[in-house]
Amino acid sequence: MANSVGPTPSKNGSRGRRSGHEDLKRLAAASHRSVSGTVLAALEEYLAKQRKVEQAGSPAQALLALAGSWEDTRSRRTNSAPKR
Repeated sequence: MANSVGPTPSKNGSRGRRSGHEDLKRLAAASHRSVSGTVLAALEEYLAKQRKVEQAGSPAQALLALAGSWEDTRSRRTNSAPKR
């Protein structure tokens, strides 16, 4: 009797783990698409997110864009207490 460690291989050769293709097939069925349509939709979503990230710039650039935005441009009064 052989001493094996871990789960036994399934029909597709994986050791108890779901394959990415099985996940894609399940997602495609749930969204009423073909597997290739699901892959295409996932790629389009990924690329759209990448474009947003590139447009947003780095966190340092975002902070530099905010620099000075908190300054009050209204004229200052010499005495902040109201006159009586």
